[in-house]
Amino acid sequence: GDAHIAALEKALALADMFLTGAPLSAARSLVDLAGEQVLVKGLPSPRLAARAQEVMLTMIEAGGAPTLLPLLIAGMSHKVPKVAGLCVETVLAALEAFGPGVIDPALVLPASAAAFDS
Repeated sequence: GDAHIAALEKALALADMFLTGAPLSAARSLVDLAGEQVLVKGLPSPRLAARAQEVMLTMIEAGGAPTLLPLLIAGMSHKVPKVAGLCVETVLAALEAFGPGVIDPALVLPASAAAFDS
């Protein structure tokens, strides 16, 4: 319930703070360990979705695109339309912020077409 959401809010805030100040190798380790959980636990929650998106963008900035991009692409076909939409939104925000050198359009475009078909 609310206690669980509050704990997740604190965890996202801590992750964001850590990613901002940590050496790249440590930040990448956090991405590898927690990236999927940020997506799976954060995006479905109305209270956590925006913060989860921020944390995922910070993770990508810290070099986490190879870990997060496949998760976000898979999420674009999520059974919950809101989660699928937030995955698309996060990929677009990452593409806008970091460009095609970080977010490979060749990976994103086929998934985008598949998301429209679902």
